[in-house]
Order: sequence, then structure tokens, then C-alpha cells
Amino acid sequence: MNTICLYTTLFGNYETLNENLPNLDGVDYVCITDSSSLRSSVWNVCCVTPFVPGDIVRSQRHAKICPEFYSCVSSYEFLVYIDNCILVNSRLVELISSFRQSGSQLMAVNHSYRSSLYEEFLAVAYSHKDNIGVISKQLEHYVSYFPRLLTEKPLWTGILFRRPLEREMLKLSQIWYSQILRFSRRDQLSLQVAIERTEALCFRIDLNNFQSEYHQWPVNVGRKSLPLDSQIYAEIPLAENLLIHQSLMLEKLNLEKRLVELEVAFASRGLTENGSSQSMLLRGLRKLKQILCRL
Repeated sequence: MNTICLYTTLFGNYETLNENLPNLDGVDYVCITDSSSLRSSVWNVCCVTPFVPGDIVRSQRHAKICPEFYSCVSSYEFLVYIDNCILVNSRLVELISSFRQSGSQLMAVNHSYRSSLYEEFLAVAYSHKDNIGVISKQLEHYVSYFPRLLTEKPLWTGILFRRPLEREMLKLSQIWYSQILRFSRRDQLSLQVAIERTEALCFRIDLNNFQSEYHQWPVNVGRKSLPLDSQIYAEIPLAENLLIHQSLMLEKLNLEKRLVELEVAFASRGLTENGSSQSMLLRGLRKLKQILCRL
């Protein structure tokens, strides 16, 4: 058996299997699916029982996020996940080589058209890609406990490279999937929280998410739309107000951070609150900070 596996997941029969793959030496191909009738001349098809019966999306996410749970891929030293609607070419071996040399447990691609994780939250909410009540609760939680992560550039999870057998990667998978069960099924919203809560090293790379020298996304696989979560529909008006409130809270956090930076800059120059126009500005900054603390 090879030490590298390229795998994808296909649950719910809501799209056709993408079989347009390069022939990479030393790489096995596995498709994890819930379909007992799926056949392929390219993929080794691994039929499994959905991890969350009745929830196809979260069952697919489990196979994607926790491959160590599935015997057909769990023993590989290196795993490369690709979404079924991504077309990769033979140059993917260059990225695999970069990952192996990096020494990190995870290699992921930066989101090429979102500037912050908070922006990704808004995009998911306003495009109705998940229940807005669930998204709002997740964002509220992250504003309270992980505000810094909301200002960071998000990761795009269409392609993932990992060392699944390493302890910190196993821990990361468990934390990441727990977020999927508790909050939104949109896994790009929670990956950075999982990374933050472990000692796993994540090697970030920059690629245009739509097309690069290694891939093309999306390709037509006849994908059907899936219904939103049935949770908390009655709370949608409240959730929209909460998103607005959280937007203001994030702006407040950014402003407080900038005020602290300005105070440090003034202090480093030996400025005090006596006399000069600069010191008047310093007093004004501190008064503004007091006002922010009361909001």
C-alpha cells in the first residue's frame, strides 16, 4: 500500500462522482460514500453508514474532517482531501511534496476572496448557505471567546493536506467536528478555532481558489441544492439583528485595539497629559476608550 491517499466524499446522491483525475504515482484514490450502488473505474469506493443518520451534510463533513474514523483511509501517513467538484492535475504532486517537507500536521489554502473570517460569516449568512439562527449563535460565541480569529484571513477547505496519525491532528479533527455538530455545518467557519485550540502546525499557502496551476473549481458534477437546517427558523429576525450587533461589536474591538496602539506610541515618545496639543489628544483618546468600555 502507498503512504499517500487522495480521497473525496460523496453522500446523499446529490451529485455525480468526478472521475477526471490524473494518474499520480505512489498515490491511492478513495471515495468515502453512503451509496452501496456507486461504482468507479478510478476511485476505490468505500461504502459506510452515515455518521449522523438523517443528516447527510454533517455525515459528509465527518468523513471529510475525521478520516481516521474510516478504515479505508485511516492507516495512510499522508492524506489529501479534495472536494468532489474540484478538478486537480498532475502538478498536485508539487503541493504534496511541499507539504511533506513543511513538517506541519496540516496544509491549507488561504481564502482568496475573503479578507477576514468575519466576512466569511456574513457571506454565509446573507447567501443563505445555512440557517441564519445557527450562524448567529456561532458568531456570538466567537466574538466572546475568539475575537482575534474573526479578523484573520479565513481558510478555504476545498483542498486539505494532513498527517492524520499525529496526535495533534487527531485532536484538531475532534475539535473541528464538534464545532460542526454544535454550530454551522459550513466547515470553513470553524477550522481556525480548531487550529487555535491545538498545537497542530498549519502551513498556509496562497492560491486563487477558482483556478491555479494545480486545480480548477468548481466543475459541473450535477450538484443539487440541499435544504437548510430546520433549526431555529422562528429566530431569523432576531438573528439578523444579532448579526448587526456583532458587526458593531467587532468594530468596537478593532477600535479598542487601535486606541491601545496609539497610547503605547504616545508613551514611547514620553508624552504626558500636561500642556501640549499632543497631550490633549492623548486625554481625548483615553476618554474615548472609557466611552467604548460602557457600550
